[in-house]
Amino acid sequence: MSDQHAEAQWQHTDGETIAEIIEMLQSLDNTGPIQMSPLFYQHWFEQLNMSIRDLLRILGHDVDASEPGGNPGQ
Repeated sequence: MSDQHAEAQWQHTDGETIAEIIEMLQSLDNTGPIQMSPLFYQHWFEQLNMSIRDLLRILGHDVDASEPGGNPGQ
């Protein structure tokens, strides 16, 4: 299997990415207070950070650009 083929298997379509984010938020909403430990918050911070970056990428923003606030397509 080529590296390019292996990489393509791990990539999601925008729709799949959005569906995963919705599922993640539903899981977060269904978490009971007793489960909300410091590790819980650390984990969900990272998950939400990655999800927001994915959504911004889908909307055409380069979140890794050196200057914040740029418009898509510039």
